[in-house]
Amino acid sequence: MIFLQEFEPIINRGELLIVGEGDVAVCTLWTPRSRWRDLLDRNNILEVYGPRLAVVGNLYDPKGVINIIRNLYANPHIHEFIVLGNDLSGNLIEALKNAWIHKIPVEVKGQEEPTYCDLSWLKFFDYSDLSGTNDFSITSNTEPPPKTILEPPDFECASLETPVPGALFYGDTLREAWDRLRYYIQNFGTRYESRYGNTLEILGLSTVVTNVSYDEGFPFTEKEGAAYIDFLMDPNEKPEVSYDYGPLIAGIMDLPRELLSTRHAFWPVYRPDHRNIAEPPCLVSCWFKERKGELHGIYIFRSQDMYAGYSRNVYGLYHFQKKLAEKHGLGCGPMVTHTHSAHLYERDVDDDLKSPIIMDPAGDCIISVEKDHIQVDIVRGEETIQRLNGKFSRALESELRHYVSDVSHAMYLGRELYKAEMRLHGKFS
Repeated sequence: MIFLQEFEPIINRGELLIVGEGDVAVCTLWTPRSRWRDLLDRNNILEVYGPRLAVVGNLYDPKGVINIIRNLYANPHIHEFIVLGNDLSGNLIEALKNAWIHKIPVEVKGQEEPTYCDLSWLKFFDYSDLSGTNDFSITSNTEPPPKTILEPPDFECASLETPVPGALFYGDTLREAWDRLRYYIQNFGTRYESRYGNTLEILGLSTVVTNVSYDEGFPFTEKEGAAYIDFLMDPNEKPEVSYDYGPLIAGIMDLPRELLSTRHAFWPVYRPDHRNIAEPPCLVSCWFKERKGELHGIYIFRSQDMYAGYSRNVYGLYHFQKKLAEKHGLGCGPMVTHTHSAHLYERDVDDDLKSPIIMDPAGDCIISVEKDHIQVDIVRGEETIQRLNGKFSRALESELRHYVSDVSHAMYLGRELYKAEMRLHGKFS
C-alpha cells in the first residue's frame, strides 16, 4: 500500500505549484507559470492524472536537475515523472536522462563530500515535445530511497544594512564584466527574500562590454548560446517559452540605416499592459546609435538575474546587435546595459570568485616626481589627454577623480600618489 503525503519542497518552493497529495510530478521545462494550466489541459494531464498530481514546476537549465533531485529525494512517495513543453536549451532532456542512468553529485549542508544520487528509482519517466519528435519513456522497478533531506549547503553571503544604489562596470570581454559585477553584488548587495529564496540586489547597475565571445565559465554551453541567438532572431511566437523576445524585438532589423544616425533608433519592448501579466518581459527597451562607423547599443532591463540571465542576455543581444550592424555595413560597437534590479540568488553565490583586474577605460595615469612637484599624465592609448601638477597628493586626488572610473584603479592611484608625495618631500627615497 502506498501512503501519500503532501509534497514538501526543500528548495525553490516559490517556483513550484503545489497541487496536492499525489504521486506524480510534472516538469514544464521553459513554459512560463502563467501558461502551466493551458499546457496541462492540452496534454490531458489533468484529465488523466487528476488527483494524482503532486507538484508542477519549471526547469530552465541543467543546474535545475540538482534541485529536482533534492526535492524528489525528500519526497519518495513521488513515483512518476512527466516532462512537457519545449527544451529551449537543447540539452535539458539529455541532462534528465543522465540523472536516471548516472549518479550526480549533490552538495549537502554539513557535509564536506557531496552525496551521489540518481533518479532511477522513479517507476516512470515520460517526455514528448510539442512536435512529437523526441518521444521517449523510461521505466524502473527500483525501490525508492528512504526519505532523505538533501538540503542545499550553507552559503557565505554578506549583506549591507543600507542599500548601495548604482554601480558601473567595464569589460573588454563579457566574462570580465560578468565576474566583476557578481563579485560586487556578493559584497555590497542588499539581501531580501524572494520567491527564489535569499537574494542579493543592487538597484541601478550598468555595464559596458566591448567584445562578447563565449567562455567555458558561462552557465550555458556554446551550443546553447548559438541557439539563444537564433531564438532572439526568430519573429514567430513561441507560447511555451517564458520571455519570448523574438516577436518583441524582431522589428528592430527593419530600422532604416538613416535612423541609426539620429536619436530616434529607439525600440520599446516593455509596454504598460505588460504590468497585468504574470511573466512580463525583463527587457524594457533597446536604443542604437551610429558613431564613427560603429553601431552602439544600449539596453534597459527592469529586472535581471545577474548569474544566468545577464550572461545569456548580453551574449545573445550583442550578436543581435552585430547582425543589425552587418546588415547596414557597420562595425559592432560596445553594448551598454542598465538594470534597475540587478539581483543574484544566493544559490549562485561563488565564494571563490575574485574580481578581475581590468584596465580603467577612462585612461592610464603615469605618476612621476619632478624637481619641485608631482606630475600626473593621463594617457588614453598613445595620446596624453591631460597633465596635472601639484605638491601634495590630496590636491592632485581632487583633480584626478574626474579621470578615474574604476574603484580599484582609484585605490591604487591613492597609494602611488602618497608615495610620490613622501618622495618629493624627502620622507623616503
